Amino acid sequence: MIYGIGTDLIRVERIAAVLAKHPDRFAQKLLHPAEFQQYLQSKRAANFLAKSWATKEAFGKALGTGVRGYANPEVGVVRGELGRPHLVYSGAMQARLYALGIVAGHVSLTDEDGLVLAYVVLERDDASP
Repeated sequence: MIYGIGTDLIRVERIAAVLAKHPDRFAQKLLHPAEFQQYLQSKRAANFLAKSWATKEAFGKALGTGVRGYANPEVGVVRGELGRPHLVYSGAMQARLYALGIVAGHVSLTDEDGLVLAYVVLERDDASP
């Protein structure tokens, strides 16, 4: 059963401007530790961070709290071996999702002409109230 759906669209140039002013600090404050490891290997830093930002915004919408309902590093998006994006969570966020009956999270990302779109779906266990 779907718990929530969220989307977000962002211009990569917005992230590039922040990255130019605060390169290390911005990435460290935004990224989940697993994301940060992949970020260090990224060849397109602004695009990578834009995808992370959009994912966090979409996740907050799917959760129903907006981004004010959690700290940025509590949620992340990492790419699998073939590039498929996967959501990752801090221990505290995982416990929170469990308490809400959320058993799975899905993310889809796309980028075109300087725009990044993230789409997040959170699934709830059918037995949850």
